[in-house]
Amino acid sequence: MSTFEKANNAESDEELLEDIRAEDENEEKNQEEVSEDVIIELEGKMKNQIVKDEKEAYILYCEYAHSKGFSVRKDKQYYFQGSEVVREKRFVCYRHGEKDERLRKSSKVSCNHIDTRSKCPAMIIFKRRIPSSPFTVDRFIKEHNHEMASPKKRHLLKSARSITKAKKLVIENMVNAGIKPTATYSYLAEEAGGADVLGYSKKDCFNFINQLMKYKVEAGDAQSVVNEFNNRQASESLFYWDVQLDSEGRMANFFWRDGRSRIDYEIFGDVVSFDTTYRTNKYRMICAPFIGINHHWQNIIFGCAFLSDESAESFKWLFSTFLKSMGGIAPQTIITDQAQGLAIAIREVMSGTRHRLCQWHISQNAHLIWAHLIMIKVFLNFSTSVCQNVILLLSLKKPGR
Repeated sequence: MSTFEKANNAESDEELLEDIRAEDENEEKNQEEVSEDVIIELEGKMKNQIVKDEKEAYILYCEYAHSKGFSVRKDKQYYFQGSEVVREKRFVCYRHGEKDERLRKSSKVSCNHIDTRSKCPAMIIFKRRIPSSPFTVDRFIKEHNHEMASPKKRHLLKSARSITKAKKLVIENMVNAGIKPTATYSYLAEEAGGADVLGYSKKDCFNFINQLMKYKVEAGDAQSVVNEFNNRQASESLFYWDVQLDSEGRMANFFWRDGRSRIDYEIFGDVVSFDTTYRTNKYRMICAPFIGINHHWQNIIFGCAFLSDESAESFKWLFSTFLKSMGGIAPQTIITDQAQGLAIAIREVMSGTRHRLCQWHISQNAHLIWAHLIMIKVFLNFSTSVCQNVILLLSLKKPGR
């Protein structure tokens, strides 16, 4: 292709992009104009609205909030004296108020979340005079001190997302039929006419599926696992296994290792790689192997677990069980992905172990942070080189230095 043709193609691409941007801006402007009319109408209704219960009150305020572009949070409620009947119910903007200073400084907080609160005054208060009467609007503040979500992002507001009972049943049937979660979500989004009108996010769908599978470990399968472990332990004196049950007595997590793994760990267990990437099983439980490398540079397994979730509590149980099975000897270094629960569990259970992040996971997540720079070849080469050098230095660094 000639230089002239390339220049023409480049100009055509730029013109096409400009047209697309203009169309998007016009569409968003039209949506905002329609939204303004809806908001004015809803605000007029809100002042004199009567609702029968708290649920109807919440739905009413959410309808108004989502059309305006903010999420709703349930706030305080007050009861009639000596009864459990609600007298007053408050709903506020998700940026209302501020977090308790004691919680900010607390060392018990499991992870740090971005504080989105800005003391926004927007709120609504519903009251009833007597227990049998309906709720009426007692106070309505519509002013905000922050920007509203754009029409294209309003479906992502937390209070706007929910999976209906009918959709939950569809998801459950698709999962039981062996359809993968990604394919399930794609089908539902296409059927609804797009992800923006589906009513919930991909993460919401996956969380529901994980919760669903968590409680579906069939009794027969659980007993088969226990029977297999008992048989192995009877025939192998060094075989070790353990199971953690949930609050209802169902199998939640389990771990095992054989005699060969114990011997290998005593020799090669100074560095352990722990991976929680795989979920390719009937119950979508996390397959979590403990991997090492022998003197022939071959992978060896020190043990394996199946976990129902990636919570800090599950990892604490697993790491405690792993150390118990290995005579209480912790590895010098453990390499994992960037899961928050892992960092907490390692810090508490393996306090003397160096925690390092896997280079593959770093490279996979880099584009999320450097998305605007990743297409620049010079930057890409530079960042890759820096990552490799930093990882090498960290791997050579000794405790206390």
